[in-house]
Amino acid sequence: MLDAGQGAVSAISIKPDMGYWLARSEHGKGYMTEAARAVVAEHFRVTQAPLVSGHYPGNAASRAVLLKLGFTDTHVETQAQVSTGRDVDVQRMVLTAEAFRG
Repeated sequence: MLDAGQGAVSAISIKPDMGYWLARSEHGKGYMTEAARAVVAEHFRVTQAPLVSGHYPGNAASRAVLLKLGFTDTHVETQAQVSTGRDVDVQRMVLTAEAFRG
């Protein structure tokens, strides 16, 4: 979790899938790509199991982070969005150790 002096501005987790959040005020600074790269490197240091993640279609910033790391599209699935209680589409993606190490 990143704290920019005003409280939490980001979070990242890989259990069970890699997910992340970044405050809009911090977008475009490279923080999430840097943090995600470190988390993914640690994941593949411990295990060779593929890592799964995803993004909402239309969320170009999240997609860009995943593509920079080497994730590739697998399929679109519908999930319940906790914050709204609605079903939404999610583009699912996967990353192998080989693709990450490129």
